Amino acid sequence: MGPGYYQKYINNLQGAPSHQSRTFNIIGFGREDIATGGCQGMATNEIYGSPVASWYISSLTMLPTDALHTLEQAPSFQASQKSWSACMAKDGYSVSSPSMAIAALEKQYAVEGPSATLHEKEIATAVADYHCATSTGYKSVYNAALRTSVTSLSPQDKIAVAAASRDFDAALIRAQRVDR
Repeated sequence: MGPGYYQKYINNLQGAPSHQSRTFNIIGFGREDIATGGCQGMATNEIYGSPVASWYISSLTMLPTDALHTLEQAPSFQASQKSWSACMAKDGYSVSSPSMAIAALEKQYAVEGPSATLHEKEIATAVADYHCATSTGYKSVYNAALRTSVTSLSPQDKIAVAAASRDFDAALIRAQRVDR
């Protein structure tokens, strides 16, 4: 691989620098730059329906720690996550949560750099995650637990959670169509 390979990879993944993102007005949050270019942008639109919907879903990681802790302590969430983890183990992945699967891939990318083999592994992991999340009901339980854990959030965070939950449900329906 030549020195320009990495930049070509990034341009394919994110789009040409002039088309990598657009600025959107997010209700309750102001203006945000959101990735829209390359195969990543196309996949975002295919699965989430819009760049804004993907932003709301990803904004769940910005929730206050106490709300996330409450969510993670819900018995229904813990049981569902264990089912998800067991399903992933059957597919050959030893991870206890989706965030652990992402962290493992991020670590591999940092150590090895991008490669066709690692990209294939990332896709296979995403397919297994989708299969396990839908077959075990993990995402539905996650959304339900999230809805009940937000009572102490600020009005702005409640808007983000409601939008993310709605958009995630819609994304699962679109993903089922893409998976077929």
